[in-house]
Amino acid sequence: STMLIRILLEMEGFEVVTSFDRRSAIDAASSETATFIVDFNLGHGGNGVDLIRTIREGGTRASCTVPTILVSGDERVEDEALASGADVFLLKPYSPTLLIETIHRLIAGD
Repeated sequence: STMLIRILLEMEGFEVVTSFDRRSAIDAASSETATFIVDFNLGHGGNGVDLIRTIREGGTRASCTVPTILVSGDERVEDEALASGADVFLLKPYSPTLLIETIHRLIAGD
């Protein structure tokens, strides 16, 4: 669940901003945003791939090069996610440890 992931990331020392649709994610992004974790299925029928394209095209206040992780329960969307500019695709269910390790690796630029 979103709240569980948020709590785990906050325990790891991350500041987490949760958005449930594309518009609120765009509005919440800032120059301080270190990474995006995007669910393929956004609220209001939105698509996470569209959000990643918006990020990559400079449509947020965050840098267009901010690392992005797209998560989905459908492995068939992996190619589309990576083609849209996602740095990493994680198939649900994934372990919280994998998510945290992935974030640290992306932020470090590895």
